[in-house]
Amino acid sequence: MRLRDIELLHLVLATGSVSEAAGRLHMSQPNASKILKKIEQRVGFSLFERVHGRLQATEEGRLLFNQVERTIHSIRQLDQLAGDVREMQGTRLTIGGMPLLSRIWLPKFLSQFLSLHPNIKVSLHTRSSQKLIEWVAEGQIDVAVAMLTLDDPSVERNILMSVERVAAIPRDHPLAKKARIEPKDLDGVDYISLSASDHAREPLDRLFSKPKKIMTKGKLETRAIVPNERAECVLPAAAIQLADQGIGVSIIDHLTASEHLGTNLVFRPFKPQLKMDIWLLKPKMRPRSRLTDLFIETIQQAVEHDRLSVAPNWLFEDTPTAGLR
Repeated sequence: MRLRDIELLHLVLATGSVSEAAGRLHMSQPNASKILKKIEQRVGFSLFERVHGRLQATEEGRLLFNQVERTIHSIRQLDQLAGDVREMQGTRLTIGGMPLLSRIWLPKFLSQFLSLHPNIKVSLHTRSSQKLIEWVAEGQIDVAVAMLTLDDPSVERNILMSVERVAAIPRDHPLAKKARIEPKDLDGVDYISLSASDHAREPLDRLFSKPKKIMTKGKLETRAIVPNERAECVLPAAAIQLADQGIGVSIIDHLTASEHLGTNLVFRPFKPQLKMDIWLLKPKMRPRSRLTDLFIETIQQAVEHDRLSVAPNWLFEDTPTAGLR
């Protein structure tokens, strides 16, 4: 059965008139009647019966028309998809990425995304999460991948992933012998922190400032934890490089840690686990773009496929007590 035959059946059923259906398809009424007759001969039963001057489907015809409706729906979906593809040809998507993801993972993802959609162009801007939120609110970029440092009513948000924190420790450091690191373990220890302006540092500062029972020179005290801060870094990658040089211990995200295997470092789970939520942000007032929706849908699938929200077990393969997380 040809596509035009299916369209004719659909229109006759919808209008109850062969002549009206023929007119919409720009064919003559006799030609339309001839096509319907051939279809009935082919299927072996009558498709229509006349009721009060209009054509209605027979009982057998209704069974066939259920499939006709599904076929027409599929054709419309194909037409919509083709229109979306035409719309996206030669279009540009402006993306903002926080440094954490923009070093390796986001460019790797964009490479795969562009390979699948060769007619799309992207512009990637790496900025702080706060700056990206401002740009999204102002409509300067189409979508951003960032931490939510403030709640802006003009920004639409969807959770993308949650990133775990781990301890990066020089291999010859006493803490490397521990299966996991707790805040009290860092008291008085040479420490490399993230910049005070980094939103990701705030939960750690609150954790350290909370009074805990700590043994100091053989005496049990209740006080805040005070690491010996040797350096402060804007980027987690810089902090981990200093730790690799033996300057101290650093608490970083597991994505950065996974990029530095085979160095002079070991990685340990940090407890209690303080996860960092990373969001997909887009302007709330801007009309939804098929290209933006496609990007969001694809990156969510990639994050799920790569299981980026979970620190991989192989990151802790040389942990003294196997399997302790």
